[in-house]
Amino acid sequence: MLGRSVTDLSSLRADEHLSDLALGPKGAIYICDRAGKLLAAAQPGQQAFVQKQSGVFRFRHISELEASWAAELKDFNGQGRSFSSNGFYVVVKPLGGRGMGNFAAVVAAQRDMFVDTRLTPILTSAKVVSVLPYPVFILNIVGYYVYKEYARRRSMRRVHVLHEGVAQLMQESVPDDMQHDEPEYEGHCQTEKALAALRKRTIAKSVAVQRDAKISMSLYLEDSTKSKGNTELQLALQQMGAATG
Repeated sequence: MLGRSVTDLSSLRADEHLSDLALGPKGAIYICDRAGKLLAAAQPGQQAFVQKQSGVFRFRHISELEASWAAELKDFNGQGRSFSSNGFYVVVKPLGGRGMGNFAAVVAAQRDMFVDTRLTPILTSAKVVSVLPYPVFILNIVGYYVYKEYARRRSMRRVHVLHEGVAQLMQESVPDDMQHDEPEYEGHCQTEKALAALRKRTIAKSVAVQRDAKISMSLYLEDSTKSKGNTELQLALQQMGAATG
């Protein structure tokens, strides 16, 4: 007993199951039988082939497509395979399922440049993120050198102020006729002599302050004894004067 079944594949094309933007503008998906006849395509005109001699229509063979990779499928037998040809990656995959062994899907993906609008925002963000570290690195380097220059200038100002102080001390401690005639007051010797003069002036000021304090105390005690007439304080004051004198 013989039987015949008819399968309607137009729904595949109607629901755009044979179109995929990820395959590129020239990529495509085809459904063929084991002999290579096109049974379903995204464009219905690709399925029909007109014979020039008789003008009779027949199903187009997969190798008769106007595609650069189609010539590689002249010996199409429905078996699974994959190859690359003229910028396309083509995969032949037999359909699975019961009763589908005589059919195969042919997928051709374009490997040339194409634009996927879904990835455009991600690519733009990636470009910004990849470039962003360079200006940040340059700003850090510039900031570091600016800080180093600022620290150097501040140190130079401190050294300049120190030199001015030493020179001022030298002018106050060394006579004018010896500042230019004797070379021993130059360089390091000048600094040591200036510091020695500063120490002497500090000691002299301390002695003067102590002397002024003793004189003030003596005057205070003297005024107190005169106002109260205390002989014992007068004797103590005389002894203090003798000791200091």
